[in-house]
Amino acid sequence: RASEERYRLLTEQIPAIVYLEEIQSETSRMLYISPQAQSMLGVSPQKYSSGDLNIWAEYLHPDDRARVQAEYRRAFQAGEPFDCEYRMVASDGRVLWMHDRATIVQRSQDGVRMIHGVMYDITARKRAEAALRAERDFSSQVLNNIGQGLTVTDEAGSFEYVNPAYARMVGYPPESLLGRTPAEFTLLPDRSLLERAQVHRHAGETTTYETRLRHADGHEVPVLITGAPRRR
Repeated sequence: RASEERYRLLTEQIPAIVYLEEIQSETSRMLYISPQAQSMLGVSPQKYSSGDLNIWAEYLHPDDRARVQAEYRRAFQAGEPFDCEYRMVASDGRVLWMHDRATIVQRSQDGVRMIHGVMYDITARKRAEAALRAERDFSSQVLNNIGQGLTVTDEAGSFEYVNPAYARMVGYPPESLLGRTPAEFTLLPDRSLLERAQVHRHAGETTTYETRLRHADGHEVPVLITGAPRRR
């Protein structure tokens, strides 16, 4: 009893749902779930602890249910840890993203196998990731559709990003320019201008100068370049 009290004291204070299942033949039975199931999902621990795992399935998001159940069975049958992110629908209709981690342990006294798992609410993280993706998508659309050529180079001076407008100026597909350097596409007599500009940029200055690029078919392309230091 003292051991159980210590276990409950620990599990009922952490910001996650802790659960314990007993493996029986090809199925498992819920033995314990912490009260956080009530606060997070609106599901009473007593309902969950009835032993019916279909209750858990009822709260899985319909679009994730088949995937999660298949992964759970696979991990269960293989005796491997279960580590999965999925959505659950709370009793009030809220959709929560959960990160569920579970491992199989075996009781030494009777050989019964148990599944011990922890479910973390990662909804805030998922929302932040979605917002970041939307922001990156917007930035990418802007950069890829402006009429001016735009490039980003790394510390070694190689292209990390080239937009379609610059690629058209030099006559190459954008992806084929990654890893190459601006000097490769600058006319030889003008490379000293590029080198001086790079010195100023490394010193934290923005530079603007006229130079000439060489197109893939050999013709010269006069350009006005403004380069700014890249600050992380």
